[in-house]
Order: sequence, then C-alpha cells, then structure tokens
Amino acid sequence: MTLNVRPAVLGDATRIVEMARALTDYEAGLTESAARCALSEGDLARHCFAEPPLIHALVADDEGALYGYVIYYRIFDTETAAVGLWMADLFVEPAVRGQGVGRALLAVLADACEEHAASIVGWQVMAENTAAQAFYDRYGERDPALSYWCDVERFEKRLSDA
Repeated sequence: MTLNVRPAVLGDATRIVEMARALTDYEAGLTESAARCALSEGDLARHCFAEPPLIHALVADDEGALYGYVIYYRIFDTETAAVGLWMADLFVEPAVRGQGVGRALLAVLADACEEHAASIVGWQVMAENTAAQAFYDRYGERDPALSYWCDVERFEKRLSDA
C-alpha cells in the first residue's frame, strides 16, 4: 500500500459519505440502536468545500482508492484558553485496519494544528467501542467528561418547559 493522506476534495464526497455511513452503522450495531447517518454530498459541499470551510476533511488515498477519512473543525477550550481541533470522525476501512492508516490520518491531523494555530486536539469515543479506545489510548488522554447532545428544537422546548 502506497498511502497518501491529503485534504479531501469535492470529488471525494461520495466516498466520504459511504465511509461515514459505515461508521454510523458500526456504532449503531455496538449500541443496538437504529442510528442513521444524515451526512450527504451536499452537506460536505456546503460545510467542507465552501469558503470559508466550517469543517475540514482528510482522506487516506492509495492510488485513487480511499481507505479512511478524518473530519475535524476548530474549537476553543476555556479551561486551557487554547484553540484546538475537534476530531468529529475518524474511520478506516476494516480491510486495512492495523496497516497504519489511522495513525497516518492522525499524523496529518497533528500537522494541521500548526495551520489552524491549535495547541490541543480532542475527540470522543463511544463507551461501547473498545476497539477504538484501544487505538486512541496510544495517542490521547481519557477524561471523565460526559457528553450531552440535543437538537435545537428539543433543546429550546426543554428550556421553555423547565
């Protein structure tokens, strides 16, 4: 495998969406949920390939075949007063796991920190995804924080009902 990790281009959008759906399906299987990936090529065009981009994507390319991707965006952490990058997704095709693709994607993400003036990198892993935890334990420190997510409509309703 002659791997090249590079910034994604609009022509990669279909393949990135396929991999994002595979990631969502995998995670849904871990939790026995009916999760569905809503990401579309249009979403990527609007958020990743527009100026200025809201999100950024890297792909692992081997002679035109994409075997993995990372989607990330800038954050600010008040606790450390630091700009950072938040890794929303990292996915590597099961057939090439263990061949350095994930590490290569993370290495280019680390390089992107300089471009974005970021001094920290963060990400989440599902409690059920022990394989990912074993991988990430080599590169980051776990914290005990819980995450909460809510769509804005339900969030506003819950606030008005409280």
